[in-house]
Amino acid sequence: MSGPLSEQALRNRARSLIRSVVPFGPGEPGYHEVCKFPEIGTGASSSLCHWLLYRLGAVNPHIVNWTDPSRGLAFVPGANIRRIYHQGRRPFWSCNSLGTNALLCGVRPRTGDIVVLNQPGGSRRRSHIFVFLDETHHGNHIEWTTAESSHEGGLDAKIRKRALHLPLGADFHRDADVTIGDSGDAAPTPTDRVVTGWLPLTLLDYRSPP
Repeated sequence: MSGPLSEQALRNRARSLIRSVVPFGPGEPGYHEVCKFPEIGTGASSSLCHWLLYRLGAVNPHIVNWTDPSRGLAFVPGANIRRIYHQGRRPFWSCNSLGTNALLCGVRPRTGDIVVLNQPGGSRRRSHIFVFLDETHHGNHIEWTTAESSHEGGLDAKIRKRALHLPLGADFHRDADVTIGDSGDAAPTPTDRVVTGWLPLTLLDYRSPP
């Protein structure tokens, strides 16, 4: 990471920026600031992720889907999720990049990191990204706090709770998928998606934010 802020200052700023605009709905000030380049069907979540990177001062042109000629950034329609995933290559951190699912070893995204979900065998519309904020534990129940749209293709943004489901018993092996629910409910459901990995803020380069 190169830039004017320490990692902790960067993550604190990420949290502050998210809290400054979320929640918002269509037509509200936060919506107009975040969704400058709306994409039909992708929802506000993907716009929120790139807005955050832009406001943090990220300068990586193949990652940040925003337009700012002074930083060499240009928005490309349809590339919000693709740019974060980056074909699974650095700076993206794939959960199974080392042959063992990092989530099963206790490795987690940190505040401001961008998480990618998908549903194997599902449509592209089931791919999704959101901003990770916190992880909390309630006994054996693990809950993530995120910033994202409240529903598929939504034009709003909210702070959400999601249950993280680690494989147990016969389903457990070192490269097993870890899934996440669409709510904070503890029980897994068939609609749960797989946590593919995340984009760590610390693997990007920055200059003074706007």
